[in-house]
Amino acid sequence: MEGAAAQKVHARAVSGWEAQARSTDTVIDKLQAHYGFNRMPFGRDLAPGMLHRHASHNEAVARIGWCIAERSIGVVTGEVGAGKTVSARTVLHSLDPSKHTVIYLPNPMVGVRGIHEAIVTAFGQPPAHLGSRLTAQTGHALTAEREERGRTPVLVLDEAHLLNYEQLEAVRMLTNTAMDQDSPLSCLLVGQPALRRTMRLAVLAALEQRTALRYTMPGMTSAETASYIKQHLGLTGRADQLFTEDAIALIHTTARGSPRAVNNLCLQALVATFAGGKSIVDDKAAQSAVTEILDEPSDAEPKHDGCHQGRLVVTKLMVVGWAVGERRVCGGGPSLCFGHG
Repeated sequence: MEGAAAQKVHARAVSGWEAQARSTDTVIDKLQAHYGFNRMPFGRDLAPGMLHRHASHNEAVARIGWCIAERSIGVVTGEVGAGKTVSARTVLHSLDPSKHTVIYLPNPMVGVRGIHEAIVTAFGQPPAHLGSRLTAQTGHALTAEREERGRTPVLVLDEAHLLNYEQLEAVRMLTNTAMDQDSPLSCLLVGQPALRRTMRLAVLAALEQRTALRYTMPGMTSAETASYIKQHLGLTGRADQLFTEDAIALIHTTARGSPRAVNNLCLQALVATFAGGKSIVDDKAAQSAVTEILDEPSDAEPKHDGCHQGRLVVTKLMVVGWAVGERRVCGGGPSLCFGHG
């Protein structure tokens, strides 16, 4: 009996989520029809050739490319949503697979062994059980990939500000070959500003001295933000001025030029404009987006009963979640950025 009851509860839950998914699709279809979009703007699923080429992105791409060519250690930092991972992905996408082997670790919470296992597994080898043997196996695999197969291993550690001292030292030791005359791989550490501060510690002086690239990505300028918004709208088939200058200025100031924050604010502003039955995103819609995301209701905001307000927020979040690649209802605190970047 208990099993049957549990199955019914599960079936009702699945049915509810399916209904929400269908509702999300309907809202998105209406939103696209309202603005004449052929696809939703400000998403994360853009090919490298479709990305906006603002100054910090171009600078990061050029420096990362140089770091890989020199088989050096590089550190790229920036605030959440600054576009660090996007810049790294752009470079990795352009590499010749016959000359490079990319090893990408999105989660640093795997310990030293996890890093070694990822490298060895990328070369099709089963990792050794003993830690000392795995360390030696990793070094041999990296050297063989370059000297025997002619491919440069490219190790990319994302969220690198979460790496501990032992992991950072392990990274340094991977480059310590041929009596310090050469490195068998290129290594890129991508993370938030805390990474730079960590590497300045005296215990990591050896790693700091081996680091050839240090670049901190700034936010976009106001002109770049305007160009960024225009390009994303252009990808949907809209070439006209959909956002007013005042709306763009408020979005830029609130987002501080962070691409992901600009994405989230623009999406919320589009939803607010659509809900108001308007066709142009003005400063009022942008302010509504700021209020919604920062969760700071203003005195001028109209009062609604709880049920109506709840439905409105869920609808908005479903649309925003879909557009940034998350087909689910997601909530969050007063943050401009959903996820890492």
